[in-house]
Amino acid sequence: MAVVLFGVGVLAVAGSSLVTRGAQSRAVLGLATRVAPVLAATGITLFGAGLVTVAAVHLVTLA
Repeated sequence: MAVVLFGVGVLAVAGSSLVTRGAQSRAVLGLATRVAPVLAATGITLFGAGLVTVAAVHLVTLA
């Protein structure tokens, strides 16, 4: 969990500077600020679901 939180923090810091530098217009920057949190939340959720699935499979195969 610590690795995931560290990764999210690094992406938040690095991503905001990259988006700000890369955005040529205010519209692109506005869109990026709305889409990026959704993508991050989806990625974390999918990672957590995969982790739970792997743990469940290991529990079933050990029992």
